[in-house]
Amino acid sequence: MTLRAQHTRPSPVLTWLALRRSALRRTSDRIEVLARWIAVVMAVVGLSMSAMVANAVEKGLADDSGRADLSPATATLLEDASAYPPLGMEPSVRRRIRATWTTPSGTTMDGLVTTTTATHQKGDRVEVLLRPDGTIAPTPPSSFERTVLSTTAGLAVPVLALVAGWLWLTLVHRALQTSRRRYWETAWSAFDRTYSDPRP
Repeated sequence: MTLRAQHTRPSPVLTWLALRRSALRRTSDRIEVLARWIAVVMAVVGLSMSAMVANAVEKGLADDSGRADLSPATATLLEDASAYPPLGMEPSVRRRIRATWTTPSGTTMDGLVTTTTATHQKGDRVEVLLRPDGTIAPTPPSSFERTVLSTTAGLAVPVLALVAGWLWLTLVHRALQTSRRRYWETAWSAFDRTYSDPRP
């Protein structure tokens, strides 16, 4: 009976990360493996930070602590909402319309206010928040906008980490390939000078 040795094919991932020992591995190969591990660490860190960044952005957008110095007021619209283009991520319900309002000190001012519906007409009253100087404070983002912004920020972190890792591997690989080619050319030139035919 003939026994045949069974050779298992190494996993591409194990080979790429050099988790299998090889006597044929050069110094440049070890450097490239180290660069691959650095790229893997960058990707893992980016993925782990994704949720943290998304939660931080969501919390920052929802934080109203910086609005304690604002005072409520009522603004009267000077034009219909249909006269202005849509605004923001919810174009069907948000527009900036010219309006007039009175500050707590009694000064009448006018400017643009952000409405929460597209059906407002001239003369309608809307609630606004005023800064200490009487100007209208920006409307805080809605829950939909906060979700979109926080999700985008969370996804951007791993994507940037993957792109940075890919660029890092590309630069290292090209530098090592250039070094290998120069070494090969130098070794081949030395071989050619040593073993070339001396006959004319």
